[in-house]
Amino acid sequence: MLAGFTDYQSREVDDKVWIIGSLIIAPLLLLEFLSETIQLVLYAVSIITILLVAILALKFKLVGEADIIALIFISFAEPPSLRNILTLVPPATIVILAGILSMGYIAYNVYYNWRNRATFPERTPLYLKIIAYMTMRMITSREYEEKRYMYTPANPLDPSFITKMNQSMETPTTEKFWAVVLLPYVTLLAIAFLIYIVLYYSYTFTFFSKG
Repeated sequence: MLAGFTDYQSREVDDKVWIIGSLIIAPLLLLEFLSETIQLVLYAVSIITILLVAILALKFKLVGEADIIALIFISFAEPPSLRNILTLVPPATIVILAGILSMGYIAYNVYYNWRNRATFPERTPLYLKIIAYMTMRMITSREYEEKRYMYTPANPLDPSFITKMNQSMETPTTEKFWAVVLLPYVTLLAIAFLIYIVLYYSYTFTFFSKG
């Protein structure tokens, strides 16, 4: 939860957060191993699956290093169980929940750009306009200076803005410009993890088990 809070505040997570978290969950996991309550095969599959996803995500620069560390941390911290299909690979369920939560950011970006009557350079293809409306915001230079940690200036005419987050770019000289909104994915994972825990002990999971 602390990682999610710091990610929301600055889009950065101190390594000490993961170290402290690991020291807390290590003895708990050891107790589960000793009590033989962990499904070792499923646990290994869960961890390997997330590691493969992490490698691909880093290769294609889809997420940041803190996001990858968060995914790996969750895969170790939450062992799978045979309770129902949603608990077979907990990190996958949590990632899906985080993806659903991210739709809220997309919806707000669309509303923000519509409210501020965002405009595009001439000859901007329709598909780039749609992607920009969902992932970017047309902001003022003042807003950028106040919240530099959550924006990366980008040109919607350049399709590379979809995957490349070059935070070393200089501040544009125009009063308004397009910027990619850096998603607080660790925050979304933290919220998704809480939802998972709540669902795990709720009648919702009981429904899936009976189905």
